[in-house]
Amino acid sequence: MSRFLIATAVNDIHAIIVAQALRQLGHDCFRWVTSDYPSAQRCSVSYAGGARLEIGGLDGAFTLDLTAPDLVFWNRRVIREHFVSDVLCEADRAIAASQSKVFVRGLLPFLDRSCVCVNKVYAAERAESKPFQLMMAEEAGFKIPESLITNDPSAIWRFVDRKGLKLLAKPFSPTVWKAGDRDFVTRSAVVEAENLPEDAVLQACPMIFQSYVEKAYEVRITCFGDLPVAVRLNSQQIDAARVDWRATSPTRLGVDRIDIPSGVRDACVRLLRSLDLAFGCIDMIVTPENDWVFLEINQMGQFLWVEEINPDVPMLDLFVQLLTGTRRLGENERRYGLRHQDFMVSASAELRSEQPLRAPKVGVNVVSET
Repeated sequence: MSRFLIATAVNDIHAIIVAQALRQLGHDCFRWVTSDYPSAQRCSVSYAGGARLEIGGLDGAFTLDLTAPDLVFWNRRVIREHFVSDVLCEADRAIAASQSKVFVRGLLPFLDRSCVCVNKVYAAERAESKPFQLMMAEEAGFKIPESLITNDPSAIWRFVDRKGLKLLAKPFSPTVWKAGDRDFVTRSAVVEAENLPEDAVLQACPMIFQSYVEKAYEVRITCFGDLPVAVRLNSQQIDAARVDWRATSPTRLGVDRIDIPSGVRDACVRLLRSLDLAFGCIDMIVTPENDWVFLEINQMGQFLWVEEINPDVPMLDLFVQLLTGTRRLGENERRYGLRHQDFMVSASAELRSEQPLRAPKVGVNVVSET
């Protein structure tokens, strides 16, 4: 039996399903819902002949000798917004949330130092940098779009004014605007000179600008260590998804497992190694000329939706193999017989049962990435 600590978020069905699968195999698994701290969770570090971590939360109690960690840490989501009880006044709640954020962040070096991590804390933070990952992807051998990341209006205008250049603009991460009972989420968009606002507005918010790459279809590659698993997304068959496939439900796109060209496969392995990642989700475009073009890597992207749509792609089993270190070289199929669909009813019931136990949410909206 192995021990697993999962840093996760409220409503993270991925973490619940994986935890249930690990427990079914006989492993000890604790979900550390960092956003529950402090009002729905207790956490202590004590020093008496060594450092000791104790957490009390929805999964019961968890203890760890921080001088000699004996577990695998799944760095799924460390949420930086916290639940603070309304027994405090608003000003005090802000202070409590700030101190909680510092404390939780201060626990991460213990785990990064000597645990087996998927992914390592500081490698994960570095890999989230869109400018850095583009450079590393090109060095790994991927083709990337011509790109400019800036808030300099003059640089933007020079990029836009280049003859024949169709331009894509996208934010660093999804953002939500609320208007009444509706939410509006930012997506990638094609822009032309007449779409751009005045220079003061351009300078106020940095953006990623790229030459637009025509698509035959798109590919999602989920990398389980040195094993990349690819599915084809037929985004060009739906108008709403032609620019950004996340603008529609992936159930409408078709999710078919496909082979990866050897050069792209090698680039995936090189990129994960150069970023010091054990796991990552890579989004790519395949052009009408059959060129594979890198867009981005999400070091802890969603992955179970692939198996939910196409049960023949063994995403849950492969991920558990990665966490447990049991995947054999060359194997890319189920080893434990774990299937996403077998956990959906129990995971949904567990999720519903936890909701009344939590304090009211405070802080900003968090948008999960696909």
